[in-house]
Amino acid sequence: MRINQIPREEIIDLFQSVLLLEHLDDCYDFFDDLMTLREMKVLVTRFNVAQMLLEGKTYQEIEEKNPSEHSDYFSSKKIN
Repeated sequence: MRINQIPREEIIDLFQSVLLLEHLDDCYDFFDDLMTLREMKVLVTRFNVAQMLLEGKTYQEIEEKNPSEHSDYFSSKKIN
């Protein structure tokens, strides 16, 4: 899903709330209230994969390096 498919007015409050977080403890509390543990793990995995892709790594390199950590992510992605 692409973020532009979500109506702008429905996502602005979320983004503005994230921008108001000033301390790490605030972030922990905010995301702990907002997401399940499973959802947080998926988000963190996607974030880590995105960082590695920005570093120039391929999906194959990422999966080979951490197969168990990223298996859920890659099982739901179509890799060419």
